[in-house]
Amino acid sequence: MDFLTSTVLSGIAWDGIKYAGNITSKYLKERLGDWIVNDKVLEELASKINDLPDAYKKNDKFLELAIQEDESLQELLRNIQPKTDVSFKDNVITGSTINNATGSSTIHSPTTNYYYGQNQPPQVKTKFQVKSELDQLLAENAAVFKMYGPTPENTSDLTTRKHEAWRSMASNYIVPNNEKIIKLLEEYIDLLNFEEKIILMEFKLHSEGFKDNQTREERIAEYPKFPIAINSVLGG
Repeated sequence: MDFLTSTVLSGIAWDGIKYAGNITSKYLKERLGDWIVNDKVLEELASKINDLPDAYKKNDKFLELAIQEDESLQELLRNIQPKTDVSFKDNVITGSTINNATGSSTIHSPTTNYYYGQNQPPQVKTKFQVKSELDQLLAENAAVFKMYGPTPENTSDLTTRKHEAWRSMASNYIVPNNEKIIKLLEEYIDLLNFEEKIILMEFKLHSEGFKDNQTREERIAEYPKFPIAINSVLGG
């Protein structure tokens, strides 16, 4: 049986923070109705999330990162189990289409029509929407780099152990975000001018080298650096 994950909790918490600035145990209780969790744990969750630094409350990804790094929150999450919605009575699975013990009736439940809308044309994004999505992904990468990357501040701080987590954070967040950025811009390549297409190619080369370096014992310094110009793509 799975426990409550950081991803699920961060999404719920972010919804509350986005509109109210913080969350309450009452709010969590309403949103975690499908989970077995007592009021004391709800109060602890709300308190610990509200006490996180503001830098982690800029979006759900940052919040998820903070929750993953907080061992006390992880300990609480490991003890929260989902409720079961399957009950057995007279060999009948409630909500299913299985016959009961006598075979005299069948219980039906609504089912999702997975074919509905299958032939609908894909939604086309505007230049503004693509730019917003691009900026979001780049902002997430920048935040992870600032928190854990080899910045002058982090490398000069002899008390920090962020360098030990950098490779893991880069692989878990920056590498997949880079792939999303490339996929997004290639899908809407017609929105890019000639210079921006060159920048995209530079970013692709950097992304491949960056990914390779995360799995190497000795990193290759000759791989292309991050092209800062990617931040201004679609900006005109």
